[in-house]
Amino acid sequence: MRRFEFIFGKTLGLSVTLLLTTLAMATVLSSCTFPTVRGRAEVGIFIAAAGIYMELVLLTCLALPLLDVHHAGLSAIFTLSLFLVGHLTKYLYVLGEQSKVAGVRWGSRFLFYLLPNLENFNWKNEVAYGG
Repeated sequence: MRRFEFIFGKTLGLSVTLLLTTLAMATVLSSCTFPTVRGRAEVGIFIAAAGIYMELVLLTCLALPLLDVHHAGLSAIFTLSLFLVGHLTKYLYVLGEQSKVAGVRWGSRFLFYLLPNLENFNWKNEVAYGG
């Protein structure tokens, strides 16, 4: 078995596992809120769950090569940092644009486009508050 096949199989297996757990989570939440929404299913829960699933798959795809190269603890720290930075990239861009130094502006733009913007998959607030 080649290395590519191993990583691809591991990614596919973890993605299917994440799909099933995210779907189970959304189904349980939908069944808990079913009586409070006038007896009809809330479709927005499944839309938010789809965003959560895509975010988790992206993090999994970025974390697996790290896990293959580094120790598991170090990979967990890198993945958590990537998760946190991925939700804060917009602020990095805004802070960089407020700088008067051209190198800082260029560097913040470079990091903004290099790092994943996980806020693109964050549809929870729109579902919860009707955005």
